[in-house]
Amino acid sequence: KKLYIYAAMLIAGALSLSAQSKIDYNGQTRLLEYKMQKQLVKSGQLDVKSVSEDEKMLVLVDLEEGETVAELEEKGAVIVSQRGDLVLAEMPISQIEDMAALESVKKMSFGEMLTTKLDSARVSTAFGDAHSGIGLDQAYNGKGVVVGLMDAGVDPNHIAFKEQSTNNNRVQRFWSYGSMGLSATYDTPEEISAFSTENRKETHGTHVLGIMAGGNKGSKLYYGLATHSDIAVAAGTLTTNNVLAGASKIIEYAKSVGKPAIINLSVGSNGGSHDGTASYGRYLAALGQDAIICISAGNEGTMPLGLRKDF
Repeated sequence: KKLYIYAAMLIAGALSLSAQSKIDYNGQTRLLEYKMQKQLVKSGQLDVKSVSEDEKMLVLVDLEEGETVAELEEKGAVIVSQRGDLVLAEMPISQIEDMAALESVKKMSFGEMLTTKLDSARVSTAFGDAHSGIGLDQAYNGKGVVVGLMDAGVDPNHIAFKEQSTNNNRVQRFWSYGSMGLSATYDTPEEISAFSTENRKETHGTHVLGIMAGGNKGSKLYYGLATHSDIAVAAGTLTTNNVLAGASKIIEYAKSVGKPAIINLSVGSNGGSHDGTASYGRYLAALGQDAIICISAGNEGTMPLGLRKDF
């Protein structure tokens, strides 16, 4: 009986063909779950408070060539960032299917979950020569540069991110991202100093940021590369769409203070295409026009994760 009810709900919640062909697999799954939850509420098997009509999702949209965001905005979408025909937008989940059916929309991506990717970095980088200026026209320690990342488990008040002489915090901005997109912004010294971390069960982000920009606080070994840089941090749920939004925020901040930016992404996934044609990769490439973006190659180089066939 339960199986029959479940199947009936799936059929009742099926997406329209006009929307289904444009929405990626993760999006179709999420929308079907939403429709099933509504069916359960209607049948009295789920509390009505458990399903919100106003719940918003961060969606990456490919527009048809020459189209604008006007139709999306008329339907209630809030544009977070845009690069050419690629748009990051917050959308009420109840309206996403209608938005996908718009003629101006080519396809939609709900984002793919990423995992952290960093084992070791300092020993093989010859960073000491750069700090000393050996073979270079000057010493490089990050001064005058905004260093940023999107990661998980960042403590912006770690001692490694304090200025050597004044002990002031070098973290100038912190953006926290949840599963639905941006959840909080910390843009004053007081707000940042009162914040601990967006994820108490994770430390990967602090580890990575320490390698990137951690200063030397009495240690002759454990410090990072850009020891005198300003820091802007995006952290939280590691979806591809959140990564794009976080990187956009870092670039916007760097431009506002007139400094160049470099962004590190020690995250990745083994799913989907990795040939530069996916919306996520194309958007990152567009962001790369305004900042240096370094992306982890992953830790699985020796593992047989792919198949090859010559046609």
